[in-house]
Amino acid sequence: MGTRQPLLRGAHPARSVGRVGVGVNLGAAGRCLGSAAQYPLRKLSRHPGAFPARTTATSPARLSRATNLAAWLAVQGCDVLLVDTDVQRTAANWVDRRHLLSNVPAVHCAERRGNVFHALRDLAKRYEQVIVDAGGRDSEELRTALVAAHQVYVPLRASQPDLETSLHMNELVTLAHGMNPTLEARVLISMAPTNPSVKEAVDARELLQELSALLPSAVTISERKVYRDAMTEGRGACELDNDKARAEIAALAGEIYGDTHGEIQP
Repeated sequence: MGTRQPLLRGAHPARSVGRVGVGVNLGAAGRCLGSAAQYPLRKLSRHPGAFPARTTATSPARLSRATNLAAWLAVQGCDVLLVDTDVQRTAANWVDRRHLLSNVPAVHCAERRGNVFHALRDLAKRYEQVIVDAGGRDSEELRTALVAAHQVYVPLRASQPDLETSLHMNELVTLAHGMNPTLEARVLISMAPTNPSVKEAVDARELLQELSALLPSAVTISERKVYRDAMTEGRGACELDNDKARAEIAALAGEIYGDTHGEIQP
C-alpha cells in the first residue's frame, strides 16, 4: 500500500479498565474488500456527513463477541449478565436458546431501552461482570451506555465503509469521555479473512491507530463458521470443538479481563 495520511488530528490518552463493558457495531455488515493489493484502504474523510452511523439488520461481528465473552466468563465461574438494549433482541434470543441447554453454565440476561445509565450502574452492583449489547446505531441506549461503562469494544470489518464509520464512534467516545473520563475504548478487527496472504486486518489496524479516542485491540477475530454455529446453539466458541476460535476468544478475554487461564482481574 502507498503512504498513508492521518485519519484524525489530535490524540487523547487511553483510559483505564473496569467492570461494565459495552459492545457496539457501527459498521456495514456483510461487506468486505478484495485483497489489499487490489483494493487498498484509503484515508478517512472528515467532511461533514462522511461518517453517519449505520443501522445493521443483523450484526454478527458485535453479537458474536458479546455472547462469546459472556459464555467464556460463565465457564470461568463468573456471575455474568448480558444486557440487550437492541429492539431486535438477538442477544436475548441467544440467552433464551442457552436456557434450553442442560449442560452449560448460566448466562443471565436483562433487556433495557432508552436511558440505560442508572440501570447499568445498578446492575453492576449485582453481578460480577456486565456485558452490554448496545445495538448497531447511534442511539440513546448507546450514548448513555458509554457514560456508564468502564470499557467499550467496537468490532468492525477491515473494509473501507467500516473504517469510515469508526470516525463517528470516535466522536461519540470523545463526548462520553467528558462525563466518563475512565472509559477505555478499543476497536476490534472482527470477521477477518483466514487467508494469511490477505493483509486487510494488518492494514486496517495501522490506519485505526490514527483515531484519537479509540485504541486498536491487539486481538483479531477471524471469520469462522464455528461462531455462527455457537450463536445458533446458544453456546460460546469456548464450548465447541474449534481450537483456533477458542484461542481467539481467550485472547480477547485476556485483554479485557486479565489472565486467559481464568483469573479474572477486578
